Amino acid sequence: MGLRILHKHRSLRLEKQQRLEDEARRSEYAQARIRAEVQRRKEAERERQRQVRREQEVREQEESARATQKAKEHSQRQQDAFKAQQKQEDRRMYQQWREMCDIIFTHPAQATRIPEPPNWPCGDIGCTVPRKLKACRHNLERFFSATGDIQLTLNEERLRWSPNRRVFAELENNGVKGAGGMATELFQVMGSLRSE
Repeated sequence: MGLRILHKHRSLRLEKQQRLEDEARRSEYAQARIRAEVQRRKEAERERQRQVRREQEVREQEESARATQKAKEHSQRQQDAFKAQQKQEDRRMYQQWREMCDIIFTHPAQATRIPEPPNWPCGDIGCTVPRKLKACRHNLERFFSATGDIQLTLNEERLRWSPNRRVFAELENNGVKGAGGMATELFQVMGSLRSE
């Protein structure tokens, strides 16, 4: 009987040990599942944060692109307005110059000088060569294009400024120095502009 009790006691101890080992394994398994779930949730949260950052970057890029486009459009509108204003001012200057030339051509005896076309700053090196005519070909092109039809204007002005006209000899005789030279230069520059 003592053997049976001993055997039973050993059996109970083995069962208890088995239960404890089973519980430990279940506990380890549960902890591993919990760790895996925590890890999965952390990874999901990191992915969600990455997605939020990507979406925010896309929004910022779109906003930046819209702002850049808006700035370009604003700049273009300003440039267009400036060009329109400049063209209007050039047209007004051309009208004044033409009226002054009309007076000189109709009354050469009263002239003291020939009005020059405007001379704006020009970045082309060839335009800085000193000559009788201060306005370069680029200035004249801008000036005559202000009328809206540069070819028609060049044809008309070329006829008016032909150095063979008697009015330039009269101007020279009346003391307007360089009238013939200026007419020749204007005539030549207008001819080269017309042929382009």
